[in-house]
Amino acid sequence: MTTILTFNTWVSENIEHPRPLKQLSDLGINRKFGRNPHTGDKYETELFPMFRRLKPRIEALPKKPTLEEWFAMMQNSDNQFYSMVQADTLAQPDIRELWRDLTGQRASKMKRYNLSEGSEPSAWKSKLDQDWTIIALWPEDSLYADFAKIFNYLGIAFADLESKTIYMDGVIIEKENLTNDHLLAIEAHEIAHFELEHSAPKYDQASQYNERQEMEADWFGIRLLNLKNEVNASDLLEDRYELYYGEPSSTLEKTDDLETALNNYVN
Repeated sequence: MTTILTFNTWVSENIEHPRPLKQLSDLGINRKFGRNPHTGDKYETELFPMFRRLKPRIEALPKKPTLEEWFAMMQNSDNQFYSMVQADTLAQPDIRELWRDLTGQRASKMKRYNLSEGSEPSAWKSKLDQDWTIIALWPEDSLYADFAKIFNYLGIAFADLESKTIYMDGVIIEKENLTNDHLLAIEAHEIAHFELEHSAPKYDQASQYNERQEMEADWFGIRLLNLKNEVNASDLLEDRYELYYGEPSSTLEKTDDLETALNNYVN
């Protein structure tokens, strides 16, 4: 069992023998301070008031530190902050929200959960298929205003099938604290639409929604994720299927063509 140094010991020993501080990437991304189904999120009622004293300290600095610099600085100079970080009481979402509220701005652009500042849209290659690009958009991004109405109609994500690009709504990613497994489930669903040659729905034409196509995309995505050993993401997509349609994906009928398309894709 790892022994956590007291703050005073940390400071005194670190003067002569510097020790590595915890990095943002060391913190959990799936948990928020005090979050549980019974008490809810205690961020606004407990965590932020607890650290409200940090705001004037940031404002007193000659230059606003980056999120990473601030995280390290607080570990070096604040007893309570250091103790909570070292004891794994704080998670990445907590740090992001603290930074956002203390500085009056959003803390991150996703960047695959590294929480670094940036002015460009966050983009990465799909882990499932390197031919696909994923772009997470935020209100500050120039494209967001154009795509917001599409997100409003189609949900958290949609795919441009011609360019093999999946656009995701960063606002929902942050609000719902989605994990990498959630994002993989979304990617698998959108890739499935392409491989199954589904027609692309238009956000302003409700008649374009096709439940059968959505069921097929989930069915294909669930099995693709399993074949890629992304079991957690597959389970999330299966849970979604059962929630939406009231039965497991294994009950979907007439799947011979889906099986063929899946086998052709993975082989």
